[in-house]
Amino acid sequence: MRKYILTLVALSGMLWVYGCSSINSNVSDISQSSLETNQSEFWFELNENTGTYTITYYDGEGGDLVIPAEYEGKAVTKINDGVFQSFHFDVTSVTLPESLVEFPRLAALPVLERVTIPSSVASLPNGAFAGDSSLKTLDIPETITALGDNCFSSSGLTEISLPDSITSMGKSDFEACRSLTKATLSGGVKKIPERTFYDCYMLEQITIPSGVTSIGKDAFRGCMALSDIYLPDTLASVDAEAAGLYRNKTKIHISSVSPLVDFAKSENEHLDEALWFIDL
Repeated sequence: MRKYILTLVALSGMLWVYGCSSINSNVSDISQSSLETNQSEFWFELNENTGTYTITYYDGEGGDLVIPAEYEGKAVTKINDGVFQSFHFDVTSVTLPESLVEFPRLAALPVLERVTIPSSVASLPNGAFAGDSSLKTLDIPETITALGDNCFSSSGLTEISLPDSITSMGKSDFEACRSLTKATLSGGVKKIPERTFYDCYMLEQITIPSGVTSIGKDAFRGCMALSDIYLPDTLASVDAEAAGLYRNKTKIHISSVSPLVDFAKSENEHLDEALWFIDL
């Protein structure tokens, strides 16, 4: 019996020593990891498959941020969504590196005024700048070909010009941009999606390029300052009521060779006041 008890004590001692060794090892690993991330205001995660880094967290002081292009000799290719949300009242500008392959979501940053979009990304994600109420202007490079939904909704943009490289837009991209007065759409866009400019009640001027073939529901509803709109000859049909143009009392201009001429004449006969104008 005594021998059995001594054996148990010995085994317990071995387990205790092993446990302490394991804990010390883990503490050492954690300390090393903390030391590594503390070298910068950004926290990085290595993708072992690609050999590139993702920024997973930011614990700096805000202000004008310049995102590093590399970390420990490896490229930084991605920034996780929401990285700056804890500092959303402090970030005033973001300069993104050319090493990025995906554009991060920079939404709900109310004092963000400037963003440098790298030419290395091809699209802007859903809600890319949604709610950025201090963002007045933005230069979009020719490398961008697509916009996700709600890209700029409720932002502070006062005017925007989309490059001809953009061939597709998302729904509600400029919805509730209540400071937007002027917009020029891309020559590569064929469809204006639903609610694109919904409730942009300061919008006074919109340039719709030749090539557009459809206008979605509520695309211009609530654009009360839009006194005139010029539709291209490539537009074979349009539901002006659904688009919100009738409710706005917007004057709709088409050319004498537009396929909408007969439709426009018929519409004017049923409206309280003529809103269709056939320009020579």
